[in-house]
Amino acid sequence: RDIDIYDVPINHNGPNFIHTIECGKKNKENLVLLHGYSGSLTLFYPMLKDLSRKYHVYCIDFLGMGLSSRSEFKCETAEEAVQYFVSTFEKWRKAVNLRKYYLGGHSFGGYIAAAIAYKNRKGLKGLFLMSPIGVGGTNENGVSEEWAEALGWAKTNFWTAYFQVYCKFHEEKITPNELVRKFSPVANFFIRKYMSSLLNKNQPEAAADLLGDFLYEMLMIPGGSEQAVHCILKPPRICAEFPLEKVVFNQISDIPVYCYYGEDDWNDWSGAQRFSRLAPRKNFKFDFIPKSGHQVTLQNPEQIVEKMLISLKA
Repeated sequence: RDIDIYDVPINHNGPNFIHTIECGKKNKENLVLLHGYSGSLTLFYPMLKDLSRKYHVYCIDFLGMGLSSRSEFKCETAEEAVQYFVSTFEKWRKAVNLRKYYLGGHSFGGYIAAAIAYKNRKGLKGLFLMSPIGVGGTNENGVSEEWAEALGWAKTNFWTAYFQVYCKFHEEKITPNELVRKFSPVANFFIRKYMSSLLNKNQPEAAADLLGDFLYEMLMIPGGSEQAVHCILKPPRICAEFPLEKVVFNQISDIPVYCYYGEDDWNDWSGAQRFSRLAPRKNFKFDFIPKSGHQVTLQNPEQIVEKMLISLKA
């Protein structure tokens, strides 16, 4: 009931807009949440009620994704693609007059959140990275022993095979969105089933179908920034061209960083864990979220929210 939904106009190669929701406006501390690749701010919905009790929350759809406008994406390099998201976020932030805030991001959104902190952290009070991609910077041609041991033989081999398929798509510049549009009837069925498997038992049964249908229709929209995945990430293990572990984390040592992964996460967390052990500072926190995989915001939103609220008191 306490949610405002609107579009924020920005100028990026012409008139565009960033789709935004806002709640908890009575609270002092601001929190902005950034969704994952080809995702939507709706994936944070299970967290909003509890977060908005303590935070003034903003969720946005990246330019070219979700329900934001779909401007032409002309980036060809990782640096250009990252700057595309950083600069358009900054234009949104200035448009809503946001000066001091916490920033959270899931998966691809976590990577971009860290990049925002690296390039312009004025007013940024802390980072919440939820299963961020692109952290590890070593052993890029294989899988880390820690991650493989934690997942077990069967799941490790499954995800290794998945990474090999990703390599093929990367070579041909095929995005997940294009697969949905090409195999739309089958894709709709599997997206619904996938959402049903992710939402925890505290969510209404109808929520999975509604979310699945919404994501399907959203992914059917052509164009936008979906090709960014081929600029920023690289095979064979969905690593980033510029890993956070190598440069970014050391350069943002003046702000607290809270990094969470699902205990059954396909996204290799070993780089973040390694940095937390070696970091010459105490404000980089690494932790696992129980009973969840990569989609921690849907599978165990209560635990994520609890940790984010505890950190606010710290």
